[in-house]
Amino acid sequence: MIDALKRDINQGKRADWERYSARQDAKMKMGEFVGEVEYRGGLTEFVPLLQLGERLRVGKATGFGLGRYEVKL
Repeated sequence: MIDALKRDINQGKRADWERYSARQDAKMKMGEFVGEVEYRGGLTEFVPLLQLGERLRVGKATGFGLGRYEVKL
């Protein structure tokens, strides 16, 4: 079922930046996607999980303010 999904990226861009890690004593490359993505197809069974992830902010690098997303139905 997941194979039937279609994705359209609207007004999206990639933002790359660096931060310094004192623990690793090195610069770390960070990247993020900023914009809107629209999925179409058999997503119904995944909506509750997507909404839970939206509330819990389970995306990548949330400790640095990344990983947040919003679900619009």
